[in-house]
Amino acid sequence: MNRLFPALVTASLLLPLAASAAQSDRYADAFSQVSRGVLSPGNALGGPDQAYADFLEKDATLTLDLGEGEEGIGALTVYDVLLEFGAQYRAEFLDAEGNEVKEVAGAVPLSQTSFVVPYDLATPYRFVRLTSTREERWKLDAVESAGTAGTPAQDLPAAEEPETAGTRGLLVKLPDDGDPTTDMDSAVYAIGGDGMRHAFPSLTVYRSWYADFSDVAFIDPEHLASYQLGKNVTVRAGTYLVKLMTDPKVYAVEPGSILRPIASEEVARELYGADWAKRVIDIPDTFFRNYVVGAELTDEAHPDGTLGSLPSGEVVYVDDAVTRAIPAFSEMRFRGEFVVTISTRLASTYAVGTALGIEPDIRFPY
Repeated sequence: MNRLFPALVTASLLLPLAASAAQSDRYADAFSQVSRGVLSPGNALGGPDQAYADFLEKDATLTLDLGEGEEGIGALTVYDVLLEFGAQYRAEFLDAEGNEVKEVAGAVPLSQTSFVVPYDLATPYRFVRLTSTREERWKLDAVESAGTAGTPAQDLPAAEEPETAGTRGLLVKLPDDGDPTTDMDSAVYAIGGDGMRHAFPSLTVYRSWYADFSDVAFIDPEHLASYQLGKNVTVRAGTYLVKLMTDPKVYAVEPGSILRPIASEEVARELYGADWAKRVIDIPDTFFRNYVVGAELTDEAHPDGTLGSLPSGEVVYVDDAVTRAIPAFSEMRFRGEFVVTISTRLASTYAVGTALGIEPDIRFPY
């Protein structure tokens, strides 16, 4: 099968010092050198924000500057996403004059969203040079030193857990086997909070959760088999309306794979607008058992999981007839194409709740 990732080429050579990032402290403020094979190096500045610098080839190198007066001490945490299983790195710690004081090499781990590079020397490091030592690709979000030279170790704040603990939310697939007659290598799986792998049964189901394939990592068959196969991923709540190929009844999808049959076309227009039919997708009868049918949906309220625009223009998340502001819209991977207009009538009946944070049970399929 064809690989999901097109070949990318960067023509950047060694560059002068980049502009400072908004965040500093224990994170990189700037990059001092970048080689060919590193795409969007500025995305590695500041704290973890899910904007990535891509390491696309062997010997791709990026040198990050922690900043004058913010030289690092202690271990370095690297926030990353593995794109192809087998990627390896070399980390070189440099002092303020650019002299190497320590080098560490290792594999970019598969089942983590960050890893720690040990550093036990007393000499502070100002620069960190990261090099991809194999062709397999990975993405760098940020680096963070355990502390700065001016901060006593006993006063360092406790390290925060990564937002996505363990493997939850990891997207994986087998590498292309080069055989166009097979399709096992085209399946994409989401690793759930239950530690199982959940298959996306179709491209449409996948696109209800993810806009593209940029976060999919390649995994070898042995590691894939180590994850027990769980339930299929279902259409994300608040995205498409669904129907069976053999039945004209249309359903809205709520969290928990619950299908709410829409009572009538009038109800569909009230909740989803005049173009409601354009949101409808077919699901094969064989996948219907992946869902649970709930109560009929009327025009009294939008289903749970709806993204709606209030008369004020604010986009909210609807949960049990309660509207919740969405300050982390992008981080939750919500998309504007699925936002519906909430009428003045319905908006007046909804209560206002607390803002929606980054909630893994909503952000990930499982």
